[in-house]
Amino acid sequence: MEEYIIENLIDAEIGKKLKEYLTEKRYDHTIGVCKTALRLSGIYGGDREKLLMASLLHDVARDLSIEEMREIIKTGGRYEHISPIVVNNPLLLHGYAGRVIAENIFGVKDLEVLNAIEIHTTGSINMSLVDKIVFVSDYIEPGRTFRGVKRARELADRDLDRAVLYIIKETLKRLIMKGEYILPCSFELYNHWVITERMMGENGR
Repeated sequence: MEEYIIENLIDAEIGKKLKEYLTEKRYDHTIGVCKTALRLSGIYGGDREKLLMASLLHDVARDLSIEEMREIIKTGGRYEHISPIVVNNPLLLHGYAGRVIAENIFGVKDLEVLNAIEIHTTGSINMSLVDKIVFVSDYIEPGRTFRGVKRARELADRDLDRAVLYIIKETLKRLIMKGEYILPCSFELYNHWVITERMMGENGR
């Protein structure tokens, strides 16, 4: 069912336009995220149309140069909202640029879809169900083979919130091991989800 829905959308104008932005490898990853998001929606619910749109466009800016990303964000009027650290990091910046492309080129107006695209790499404290599913799907889609992804997949099938926390923990560990800069908001996010996990434990989840 999921593949049928995705194939129908890919045959449409949005799918053809998307291929103009993505390498073949990135396109395959994107389809994997779409399939995973729709599968998780079968477990947790969520608006499938929003999930599909956010999943399709989450990496639309990922293969652009950092200069192109910056220019797109300036054009979209969102540059002033971004930390100087993010502006110099294409991995973090592409979510912001992707949001602008989704809105201005693909005509997406739904704020939940746009927000899911923007935060799919960083996460946030107040994540909607769509945000969580796209965030997790990007990490666990079938093409991912890195260490820890199997555990993330197991958690995602049982408890979406615990999967979110696990992914945040693993991402922070990887950044620390690589000596990368970590945004202050990432620690705030980690603390928020640790507290959330403890509350889940107290409530018997």
